[in-house]
Amino acid sequence: MNQQQTNKRLPRPDLRISPSQWSAAQKGGTSSRVAIVATVTAVIGGLSLVFLYPYMNIEQFRSVQKANRAGIHAEDVQPTGLPIWRDPFDRKKSA
Repeated sequence: MNQQQTNKRLPRPDLRISPSQWSAAQKGGTSSRVAIVATVTAVIGGLSLVFLYPYMNIEQFRSVQKANRAGIHAEDVQPTGLPIWRDPFDRKKSA
């Protein structure tokens, strides 16, 4: 290292904050860690209920859909000129 690099100072020493002025989250207190872990756990729990529960109980949701759609005929609600929707992934019936 040359002489200029050893004497080099930071450009804005006023931006440095002493540890006594840090917030609780910056100090790494126990309460902030608990709050972060609780928030992450709540978000993951909520998302798992929304996305995983229907896949685990698919028969229950199918029966509810059959009951809700019992009186609806696709031909009656389909706009004119469009073909009736069919499941593209459904297996074709062999003749």
